[in-house]
Amino acid sequence: MKALQGATLDDPSLGISDEALHHLRNPPHDQSPVVIDKVTRLAIDLYLGNPSEATYKTNHRAILHFLLDLVLPSYYRIMHIVADLTGVESVMHHMCVNSCIAYTGPFLDLDACPLCSEPRYDQSCLQSSSGPEKVPHQEFHTIPIGPQLQALYRSPDSTSHAHYLHDKIYRIIADID
Repeated sequence: MKALQGATLDDPSLGISDEALHHLRNPPHDQSPVVIDKVTRLAIDLYLGNPSEATYKTNHRAILHFLLDLVLPSYYRIMHIVADLTGVESVMHHMCVNSCIAYTGPFLDLDACPLCSEPRYDQSCLQSSSGPEKVPHQEFHTIPIGPQLQALYRSPDSTSHAHYLHDKIYRIIADID
C-alpha cells in the first residue's frame, strides 16, 4: 500500500523510457508529419496485428521469402516507428515462467519466484554465456493508458468521438430547457 501511495513516474522500476516520460509530461498537440510508404504500412499492420516479437519475425521471414527484394523494417525498427508516430510504447517486465508473479514492485530484485521457486532467468543462457547474460524466462508488456489517451486527443476525428457522449448529453439538456 505504501509503495502505491509513494509511486511516481520517475521510479525507474516502472520501465518507462525517458523519451516516453517526456512525451507524457509534454504531450504533442499535432499529428506526426511522417509520411508512411506501403512497405512501412505493411510492417505497422504486422506489428499492430500481434506485437509479439516472435510472431512478427516469423511473418517477416515469410514475406521476405515470397518477395525477395522487399526491404521490410525489423521488429525493433517498426516498434520505434510506431512509438514515434503515436507517442505510445509498451513497458516490458520480466515474469515468472509459471505466471505466478511479475518481477516488478516488491519483486523487482528477485532472482527466483517466491511462490514456485522457478528461476527468473534462463539458466542455460547464464551458464553458456561468457558474461552473465540474463535472459528472462518470460516477459509481459503493458501499454500505459496516459500516452494512449494523448494519442487519441491528437487526432481531430478521435477527439470528436471522445466528446460524443458529452455533446449528446449537452444537446439533450438544451432540448429540455
